[in-house]
Amino acid sequence: MRIRYCVIPARGGSRRIPGKNIKPFKGRSMLLRAIETAQKTGHFDKIIVSTEDAQIAKVAQTAGVKIHMRPKEFALDHVGTQEVMRQVMLAMVPPDQNPTVCLLYPCTPLVHPVDLVDAHNLLVDRPCSYVVAIAADPLRDIGNFYWGLANTFKGGEPLYNRYTGIYVMPADRAIDINTDDDWRKAEAMYDALQKQK
Repeated sequence: MRIRYCVIPARGGSRRIPGKNIKPFKGRSMLLRAIETAQKTGHFDKIIVSTEDAQIAKVAQTAGVKIHMRPKEFALDHVGTQEVMRQVMLAMVPPDQNPTVCLLYPCTPLVHPVDLVDAHNLLVDRPCSYVVAIAADPLRDIGNFYWGLANTFKGGEPLYNRYTGIYVMPADRAIDINTDDDWRKAEAMYDALQKQK
């Protein structure tokens, strides 16, 4: 069975929503919610939080996951997650291993464990370089998660290419949280989902 990693990139320098990666969402830290989603899958051999921020690292440690303290130059605004993932893979994955790896963004309170598992199955069942979570209407990347192979990340292959697969998030859970308005919308969506249970 192939080894599976989850990497949660959580930098400390969010500008539009200061401290958003550890800000409480409905009473629970965003980062802890993401960690718990990964843990509930029962799918990962290793869960890693990559950060340059001591406070974020401390929050992650309470959940018992691995911490990757990235260099501060990998936490600047212009550095994308592909560069972060390449750096994490080179630092944390032995050269003789090529696990499947999920990059799970920290501010994803509407992602379910089954989303991560089903998207992983797409990656291994089809000839995909990556599988990206998207919203369907309109078609867009919603910054929730994506899967790839460690060696694909190490090689710096662009996220969007002819072999990129897609995982469509249900409309009632598809949101990218970047602004205060997004945050409020996500809370309303969360409340609506709780009422359906």
